[in-house]
Amino acid sequence: SVVIDTDTHKGQANVKAEDVLLAYGETLNVTVTGIDELVDAADAANTLTYKVGKTDGAADVTNDTVVLSVAAGTVAGGEQDLFFELTQDVTKAGAYSDTLTFTVTVE
Repeated sequence: SVVIDTDTHKGQANVKAEDVLLAYGETLNVTVTGIDELVDAADAANTLTYKVGKTDGAADVTNDTVVLSVAAGTVAGGEQDLFFELTQDVTKAGAYSDTLTFTVTVE
């Protein structure tokens, strides 16, 4: 769950892989999908656009982006912060949400 601050219009989450044990030459990848719009629970016609980045203010994470890669031999695992920011002003109060899906694969 990511909370978007009402003053800054920003939020942050962390994707982390710990205790990853992979065969030599394999890489664990975490990919995100479902980035669309925030939808008001009381009025589905009321939406807000947002961007996601690997750094604050960036928009470099889109659907099917690998947000974390951990190669075999990386004992500690890995992590990546994701930064969320509204790209339009809020004009109507509401409880907005979107659902992202994180898929983990080993290649």
